[in-house]
Amino acid sequence: MPSLPARRLADIAPFHVMELMTRAKELEAGGRDIIHMEVGEPDFPTPQPIVAAAQAYIAGGRVRYTAALGLPELRTAIAAFYATRYGLNVPTSRIVVTAGASGGLLLAMACLTEPGSEWLLTDPGYPCNRHFVRCFEGRPIGIPVPCRELCSARMRDNDVADCSFVAVRQLNLVGNPGQQAQLPQVALLCVQDADDVDAGLEAQRDP
Repeated sequence: MPSLPARRLADIAPFHVMELMTRAKELEAGGRDIIHMEVGEPDFPTPQPIVAAAQAYIAGGRVRYTAALGLPELRTAIAAFYATRYGLNVPTSRIVVTAGASGGLLLAMACLTEPGSEWLLTDPGYPCNRHFVRCFEGRPIGIPVPCRELCSARMRDNDVADCSFVAVRQLNLVGNPGQQAQLPQVALLCVQDADDVDAGLEAQRDP
């Protein structure tokens, strides 16, 4: 008989930032003045043009189940954005609209993670990444950051170099611009993502 719940759940810790947010809102409801820094949320209301567009869409009576990959019009608009902003020709067949970056990461891990495969993930990093890997029976391995000395040494270690996949995310975020040159040293296969916070942001560089 399979164990219920699955044994792998023992390796998946709570997402502590949500616990912090819950506690912060409890304190706020009690009259405390709270500056929220626990999640990447804006501190201003939804811009009026977005509110108006959402209201018009609902009023139009077209609210139905959408295509699994997202609204075709939205996917086309996203492709046009990448062409205009970055000069990239991204076919709409390669664009999937998800409910936030975590939903996209979960789908990506579902497509890429084999049972028993090892993933090198930066530590600290987005904590859900290691849990996504574990959900699909992969084995997350943390690499402490900064890894200036660690990169070349660890890749000579056969136990690590035999990993089926290497995912390096935090090294390519705006908070670590100085370490981007190390990516070729550590990535056997680098799965990069730009979530809803990181897209369009980059550190200024000297000309």
